[in-house]
Amino acid sequence: MLEAGRIQILDPGADRPLAELPTLQCVHCGRHFHLRPGSGRVRGYCARCNGPICGPGCAECVPAEQQIENLEAGRPLHFRPVRVAVQRFPLHTRG
Repeated sequence: MLEAGRIQILDPGADRPLAELPTLQCVHCGRHFHLRPGSGRVRGYCARCNGPICGPGCAECVPAEQQIENLEAGRPLHFRPVRVAVQRFPLHTRG
């Protein structure tokens, strides 16, 4: 899994960072969280979005962009519209 960024833990009196750790970004809320190197463990994974999630609070699949649209439209944050596909049939003409 590709890291989305890095976090540095600093001590104001030190001349260098105490630690620098990789982070992943949640595909649902956009939050960055610390990845434990070598553990191979992610807090969660969304197969629909194909990416990591930050924890149980983001287990319901509502991508960050949909959450922003919900806020702008005044809908509940975890609203996910139902998408329906309708097959088009050719029109028959009388000859």
